[in-house]
Amino acid sequence: MRIITDATFPAFEAWVSEHTFVGLHGEVADGALVLLAVADEEGDAWLLDATDRDLLIRALTVLRAGDRELWASDALVLARAIWESRRIRIGGLTDAGTVWRATQPGADYVPDRDAQHAWGALRTQFGGRDWRTRALLESSLRDSRLHRAVTPRAVEAATIAAECDPDEDWVRWELRTEATWRETALRGLRIDVDLLERTLRDAEQIGRTSRREFGVDLSRDSDATRRWLDERSITIRTSEGRDTLSHHAFDDADVPEDAREDFDEFVRIRALTRDAGKLREIRDALRGDRVYPQIDTVGTVTGRFAIRRPALQNLSPGMRGLLLPDEGMVLVGADLSHVEPSIAAALSGDAAMLEAVAPGSDPYLWLAATIWGETVLADDPRRKIAKTALLASLYGQGVESLAQRLAISEDRAREVRAGIDRAFPTFAKWRKRVMVGDDLATFYGRPLPTPRAGEEYKAVNHAVQGSAADFFKRRTLAVAERLCDTDRLYLPIHDELIVQTTPDRAAEVATILTETFGGEIGGVTVEAEGVILGGRLAHA
Repeated sequence: MRIITDATFPAFEAWVSEHTFVGLHGEVADGALVLLAVADEEGDAWLLDATDRDLLIRALTVLRAGDRELWASDALVLARAIWESRRIRIGGLTDAGTVWRATQPGADYVPDRDAQHAWGALRTQFGGRDWRTRALLESSLRDSRLHRAVTPRAVEAATIAAECDPDEDWVRWELRTEATWRETALRGLRIDVDLLERTLRDAEQIGRTSRREFGVDLSRDSDATRRWLDERSITIRTSEGRDTLSHHAFDDADVPEDAREDFDEFVRIRALTRDAGKLREIRDALRGDRVYPQIDTVGTVTGRFAIRRPALQNLSPGMRGLLLPDEGMVLVGADLSHVEPSIAAALSGDAAMLEAVAPGSDPYLWLAATIWGETVLADDPRRKIAKTALLASLYGQGVESLAQRLAISEDRAREVRAGIDRAFPTFAKWRKRVMVGDDLATFYGRPLPTPRAGEEYKAVNHAVQGSAADFFKRRTLAVAERLCDTDRLYLPIHDELIVQTTPDRAAEVATILTETFGGEIGGVTVEAEGVILGGRLAHA
C-alpha cells in the first residue's frame, strides 16, 4: 500500500522513472477530483490525495516528463475533473477504455472482484445514498479498502497498455479519434438557454394549451384526436393505406388547404410532446450556458459514436436550434450520402449495387425501378418502400420485421425482399455468408462481435455499421488535418460532421468538407457536400 506524500515523493519519482508507461485512474466526488491512482501492469500502485493541489501538480509534472505514456481508465473523465476542480490542463493522455471496447467488442466490463468487495465494505460502513462520496472524502488514505477499491482501475489501464499492439492500424485510428473528440467534450457546447426554457415550458403545457385552443389534447393518441383530424378531412396513412398517427407519415398526409394551418399546429404539438424528455435532459445537464457531453467514440458494439449526458444524437429538427456555436463563430456541416448502401457495395463487391451507388445516382430510385421494372420518380411511394426494405436488409431484419415496418403483409414483404436479392445477387450471397461466418471484422480489419446463436441476422448490421463507423472516423480526421487553429470539430451526428469556424472562413471550411469528408472505400466513392449552417445547428 503506497501513498504519495511529501515524504514519499522521492520514492514515487524514482518509481515513475523506471516505467515507460503507467496506468491512471481518478475518483471524483461532487464534481472534483479527490483521488488519483497510478499503477503499472504488475499491480504496483500508488494513491494520491488529489485535493492537495500542489502535490497533484508535482505528481503530474513527474508523470508527464519524458516520453512516458499515460494510459487513463477514462481520459475524458480524468482530464475534465483535473481541470474543473484544480484548474490544471493535462494533455497526452491515452484512453485505455477506448482500446478495451474496440478490442473486446460486445463484451461486458467485469470489475475486479476484490475491488467490488472493498467497495461493498465501504458502502456498509458509510451507508445512505451518498455513501460513495462520503467514503472518498472521509476515508483515510491508509485504509486498505480504499486502495483495493480504487487502484485496480489504474492497474487495468496499465495492463491494456502492455497488451495493446501499437502496430494495429485500426487501434491507432481509434485512439486518434478519441483524443480529437475529447477536446470538443472538454470545451463543451453552447446552448440557447432562453429558447430552451421557452420550448420546455411550451412542451410541459402543451396538453392544456391544446385543450384550450382545440377542445382536445392533440398530444395523445386518442379517439378524440382522430375525430379532430376527421372533422378537418385530414388523412394520415401508411404507404399501405392504413390510418396512423405516427409522425413518420406526416410528410405524406392529405391535408385540405383550409386545414393546413391547423395541421401545422398539430405537427408542432406532436413534436413538442416527443421532445419534452430530451429538453429536460439538456436542462439538467446545463452548467451556465453550456453542456459538456460524453462523446464516446466506441459507444456501440459496432463502433459507432454515442453521445451521452446529455444525448445529442437524436435531436429532432426543432431542437437542433438549441445548439449554438461559440460567440462570433458559425457552424458548417456535411452529411455522407447513401453511406449504408455504399458500404454494403464495398463489402460485397456486387456489380449492380456498385452501379446503384455511383456518384450522382440515387440507389433507392435505382432499386425501385429494378424491382418494379419501370421508371420510378423521386416522389413515388415505391422509392420509400425500396429504401426501407434495403436498409432493413442491411440491418439484418427479417421478412416479419419488414412487413411490420412497412405495414404490409408478410407475403408482400417477401416479394420486396426477393426483388432486392434479384437486383443485387452478389450482395444477397455475401449477406448469407456473413450470417454464418466467424471472425467478423470491418472493412478496415477492426474486430466485431460475433452474434450469439439465434441472432446471426445481426452480423450484416455489424459489418455495415462497423465499417461505416470506421469510414466516418477516418474521413473526420482527414478533415481535422485541413482545419486551421480557429476551427474546431463541433459534433458528430450519425453520418453528419459539424465544424465550428469564423464567419470569414465558413465558405472555405464548406469546401474542405466537400473535398475531404467524402472519400473512397473499396472502390466506392461516398460523397459529401459542405453546407454553411450559420449561427445555430441545423441539418447539413
